[in-house]
Amino acid sequence: MIQGDAVNWNDIAGLENAKSSLKETVVYPFLRPDLFSGLKEPARGMLLFGPPGTFFSISASSLTSKYLGESEKLVKTLFLMARKLAPSIIFVDEIDSLLGTRNQDGEHESSRRIKNEFLIQWSNLTHAAAGKNQGDDLQRVLVLAATNLPWAIDEAARRRFV
Repeated sequence: MIQGDAVNWNDIAGLENAKSSLKETVVYPFLRPDLFSGLKEPARGMLLFGPPGTFFSISASSLTSKYLGESEKLVKTLFLMARKLAPSIIFVDEIDSLLGTRNQDGEHESSRRIKNEFLIQWSNLTHAAAGKNQGDDLQRVLVLAATNLPWAIDEAARRRFV
C-alpha cells in the first residue's frame, strides 16, 4: 500500500457541496460509527462524476485478466481485503468501464461475469458501512466511484449509489 502526502479539506478549493457530502457519508460514520445506525445509517456507495483525471485510484484494467475466472477472483479478493482491513474505502476510477450497461448484443461473457461478481460482493457489504457487527469483525467498507459518463452505468449498479 502506498501512502501519499497528507491532504486537508482546506487544500481543496470550492466544491463545498461535494466536500460536505463526503464528510457526511464517509468521514463522520468512520469516526463515530455508534452514532450512525438504524435510520441514520450511511450510504454504502457514492458516485462522483467529473472530467477524466479528476480522480485517481483502482481502474477496471487492474481488475481484469485474460485468464478465465481470474477477474472474478481479483474482484472477490479486493472486497475480501477491504473487509479484512476495515474501515476501508474501495475507490474505482472510471467505473463505467467496469460496470457499464448490460445488454444482450455484443457483450462478452467475461464482462458480464465480472459485473455480476462485483455486484454480488458489493451487496455483501449491506451493513458494513454502518459499522454493524457481522460475526466477530467490525466491518466498515464504502464503495466510492468516479465517472464522467454516469448514464452509461448499469441500472443495478446505479441503484447502489447515492
